[in-house]
Amino acid sequence: MILDFPSDFLFPPVWYGWIERWLYTMAISFKKLWYKVFLSWPLWRKEILKWYTFINNRILDKTKAIEFVKKYWKVDYLVAGHEYWHNKYYREVFEKLSYKSFTFQHMPNPVYKGKYFDSKKHFLFCYSDEMVERFKLQNPKKSICYTQWYKEEPIPGENKWYLVWLGRIDQDKALHYAILAAIKLNIPIYVIGKPVYDTKYYKKYEKLFKHKLVKELGVLIWEEKMKIIWNAACAVYTLDKNYIESGVATLWEFIASWIPVAGISWKWNDCVVEAVWDNFGRVFLGKNRMNDDEVIDWLVDAINYSLTLDRKFLLKKWQEKFNPVSILQNMLNMIND
Repeated sequence: MILDFPSDFLFPPVWYGWIERWLYTMAISFKKLWYKVFLSWPLWRKEILKWYTFINNRILDKTKAIEFVKKYWKVDYLVAGHEYWHNKYYREVFEKLSYKSFTFQHMPNPVYKGKYFDSKKHFLFCYSDEMVERFKLQNPKKSICYTQWYKEEPIPGENKWYLVWLGRIDQDKALHYAILAAIKLNIPIYVIGKPVYDTKYYKKYEKLFKHKLVKELGVLIWEEKMKIIWNAACAVYTLDKNYIESGVATLWEFIASWIPVAGISWKWNDCVVEAVWDNFGRVFLGKNRMNDDEVIDWLVDAINYSLTLDRKFLLKKWQEKFNPVSILQNMLNMIND
């Protein structure tokens, strides 16, 4: 199996990267299923990922693919970044390298409007019913998604009385909803993240972000981040009414730490509902005509409900639903069915 993605991040990267997280999870999960794993591209961290075979260059032409097959034989499965699939030549290269290949949708819209590939050889997985519908031309399969990360195991500590929010501080992530709900509840909220694409949004709400109940922590990674998450009473997930959430990678640290999640969804079928619903907290299903005060009231109710959940119950549900090796095995079963 070869893992690849057209990225300049280290694998795993220092902070975030949804597809990098997923590819890292695929690599270690395949290894746990006793596959020999090839990792292509030199930015994989060899000091972290031991017992793998590293290929220093991307194999994106037929000559290199033939050379690889002569040296190692054809691989059972090739996993690659979604961006490659719109390119017919790359799909032909993948067919020379592997018997079957697959990817996980991690963008809200198809990068190519036509049918991507022969669905008997190449497979696209989607996480939610919304994404299955948006990518229906590509005949996707639906699978649970869960990503592990380097140095991000849960770190047991105290259960303290504060909320936590994690993500980009941009308009599409709508942090202000979480802060306004925290203020209404009079509960401190810790914010992990920074503006990435939209500095105007931060300036617009800067006074709110400096409220005495808000603790801005900036970007935290690894153990430092996991300690903050573990100690929280509840996590809050928000998004703008017009934003299409394709993956919600920021939920996994919460769920793995057994803390409840209170969130907003503007649809009935998106990935936030798939992940959380009432097993791991409560998702408030909003309507576009709602004003901000109504949104905050409903989010407050979702937080209050989530605060009543037992963390041992959440641990049990996490172990049942989000075992990455079982998820991968189920994906392979669907491919081979």
